[in-house]
Amino acid sequence: MYHSITIGDKNTWDDWHMIPVTPPVIAPPVEKTISLDVEGRNGAVYLSKSVTGEAVFKAREGSWEFYLDTESWRGQYGSSPVGKQALDHLAKALNEDIAKPMKQSVRLEDDPAFFYFGRVWVSGGIKQQNDHTVITLKYSLYPFKYLYNNIQDDWLWDPFNFTTDLALPYAKNLVLRGQEQVNLYLPPSEKPSVVRARGGGGVVAGLYKSRTLPYRYAGLAGLYTDRAERRLVNNIEIALGVIDDDLRYDVYELKLKNMTLIRQVVNVTYLPAYL
Repeated sequence: MYHSITIGDKNTWDDWHMIPVTPPVIAPPVEKTISLDVEGRNGAVYLSKSVTGEAVFKAREGSWEFYLDTESWRGQYGSSPVGKQALDHLAKALNEDIAKPMKQSVRLEDDPAFFYFGRVWVSGGIKQQNDHTVITLKYSLYPFKYLYNNIQDDWLWDPFNFTTDLALPYAKNLVLRGQEQVNLYLPPSEKPSVVRARGGGGVVAGLYKSRTLPYRYAGLAGLYTDRAERRLVNNIEIALGVIDDDLRYDVYELKLKNMTLIRQVVNVTYLPAYL
């Protein structure tokens, strides 16, 4: 393992032959806080959630330092100064998207279940450390991270992650035979994320929420439940509902029912996000 980072379609080891000085991590998000001193009252009034009704967070910001594999770079650039050539090459590669915030994806080899959106750029010049050339990359990333295996991605043989206990069902070009019903369990999301479905007019799609137990049993046990059903129309994408951090629910079921006798194809879009 090289403790590499994939930035967009480039990998810090495979493409740029860089070795991190220390295993790279991404800084946790910091909540934005607003407080107000009011005369005649003890302490301060906390107003951070007064606008949106929920906590909001600053960008994840920090930096990584990398040693250059000078032999690999020298083989590419010959006798040219390795540090300068690498610095120019990296700055050009990363600056192409720097004017497009949220366009670069970032994924750590050490944390492969998730990816981040934001910007990465070269900071400062080159320096020497332990007889190696060192380059620093800085980052500013959206506070929420996303599951790498999105349900719209091509299916992997092992979608379940035993570290995060999160799994995404296969929901790209999902084929329903005549009168067939398919139930999919969706993972939770800390950031409100919309579940959308698109398919032929013969399919009814429903988002069912419950606590502890599947929907059909939770109601019988007197637990919180909620459901929303929509009939899909002419391959138009329809919002079925939102999954968020509502503490009343922790089980989310997507039910797709083909009401016709002919084959129907359905696509589901859902991108859960986490702090």
